[in-house]
Amino acid sequence: MPTTASPADRPTIHVVEDDAAVRRSLAFLLESASFVVHVHASASGFLETPAATGCLLVDYDMPGIGGLELLRRLRLRGAGLPCIMITDKHTAGIRQAAQAAGAAAVIEKPFDSEELILAIQQALSES
Repeated sequence: MPTTASPADRPTIHVVEDDAAVRRSLAFLLESASFVVHVHASASGFLETPAATGCLLVDYDMPGIGGLELLRRLRLRGAGLPCIMITDKHTAGIRQAAQAAGAAAVIEKPFDSEELILAIQQALSES
């Protein structure tokens, strides 16, 4: 019988997404891919997380603190958490701004599940 890795052996993904349906869907997808998942309904909620580790999956467009501002605040704190930005806005300017703010990748919605998982694995391996 195959063994599954304990939660301590699996990478943690923090999903910061204001849409509850998208959060649930991402959590299901990432848990199915053997990640430990913590969901946050807002960037301010995530910022209250002490010493987060793993990888951050953050929506670009959220009320209050958006994805770019969240990345800027994390960098000011010296947090080296790799980040994947997801967005439904398809412009080169968003991609460039996200990468300038430290995003390892920008994935456009609707996204391919395998593309997202590969981007997360790559971000984790490079951190």
